[in-house]
Amino acid sequence: MQSSIFKNEREIFYNDLTELYSKYSIAGDVKTDVQIMLSSLYDRHAFAETAEVISKLKKRCRLIIASNTDTQPLFQNLKFNGLAFDEIFTSQILGCYKPNSMFYLSVLERCGLAPDNTVFVGDSPQEDVIAPTKLGIKSVFVDRKNIRGNYGQVFTVTDLCGLLNII
Repeated sequence: MQSSIFKNEREIFYNDLTELYSKYSIAGDVKTDVQIMLSSLYDRHAFAETAEVISKLKKRCRLIIASNTDTQPLFQNLKFNGLAFDEIFTSQILGCYKPNSMFYLSVLERCGLAPDNTVFVGDSPQEDVIAPTKLGIKSVFVDRKNIRGNYGQVFTVTDLCGLLNII
């Protein structure tokens, strides 16, 4: 079931993709390609442990999402999965994308947080570990793909359950 929340985004995507297809001489059906893209954003399932871990962590600390995504699909996915956070920031809200330092600094400022009193958790070494660490934010790498590596994180976990032992 495609929601009407994507109506405005759909038109923007059609226009942007039409321009790109023309610029790079790409043969494709813009409407079909946009529909596939939007379908992939809609009603995504969270990992099995997510709801339980989020529920337990909310009792211990403030939980904030800071994601490179558009706002409406993220809100829809949170609702679909029954997840609630204290604050939600998207690249669309902030007007910039990770790993731009302004992304993280804007979140800190808007939430009244200090870098040394914040932990950034994510699965992208560049966006969720290296970039925030450069700003003095502690990071936890969620290594679901077992890529291993030290990117400056204070901890590595294989799934969100690992956070319960360190936060």
